[in-house]
Amino acid sequence: NKTIAFMTEHQHQPFFLYIGMFEPHVPRVADPPFVGTSGCGVRGDVIEQIDWETSKIMGALDRLHLATNTLVLFTSDNGPVFFDGYYDHSKEDAHGHQPAGGLRGWKYLVFEGGTRVPFIAWWPGHVPAGVSDRMFCLTDVLRTCGALTGQKLARGAGVDSLNDLPVLLNADAKPVRTSVVQQGISGAFALRQGSWKFIPANGKARASGMGSGANAKDPRFVEAIIREPLLFNLADDPDEKTNVISQYPERARKMAAILRRAGVHAVKDESDD
Repeated sequence: NKTIAFMTEHQHQPFFLYIGMFEPHVPRVADPPFVGTSGCGVRGDVIEQIDWETSKIMGALDRLHLATNTLVLFTSDNGPVFFDGYYDHSKEDAHGHQPAGGLRGWKYLVFEGGTRVPFIAWWPGHVPAGVSDRMFCLTDVLRTCGALTGQKLARGAGVDSLNDLPVLLNADAKPVRTSVVQQGISGAFALRQGSWKFIPANGKARASGMGSGANAKDPRFVEAIIREPLLFNLADDPDEKTNVISQYPERARKMAAILRRAGVHAVKDESDD
């Protein structure tokens, strides 16, 4: 209601509106009309709720005749997780539902289930409908929106942000971002470079950084500790099941060097082995 009231009040002038929806995050609480509606427990119920809220906001854009002049971005800051230190039976009630679509890992981890999230861009008449395989990092929103509104970033601001407006407006545009550094808990990092992904070992680390509500000793955080360096070809192995570092040691070495240049100083030189 407050979102719609804001858009109504500012419908005749440019505005930027950030809506931080809480629903999938713990502690998960569904409003009474949505309790039990999903068949997947409380986590499913709150997603039903966020779908309803989104539909009301999108409907207001149409009603206010703002749809063709508004870019809507809908995304998440990390992948899903059933357990987050709160025992609300989300996993037990999921009935086999896989919120990460079968990808390995979840929130907190550097695996794709924790870092690859949906990114929906909606702007009728400007952003073409369809699915794109272009890489987009949430840090890019800053420079992309700056380009869209004709604003320049201050010197030193958004140093890891790229202008992805060309790939939003043209499905055939050349990719702007071809690599991204990913970070998880316990000092874990990864580098995505095209379809390749390198994860250096952090075997001496201890599970940490998951928030005050979670038990660092819980076995569900074991995957945050990477015992050996990993290399995956996501084109052939999107679920990150097969470590191919022994087959492509030179690629792993070069990607490790890129991480070091990016400031991940804990990454060892793979040629030392």
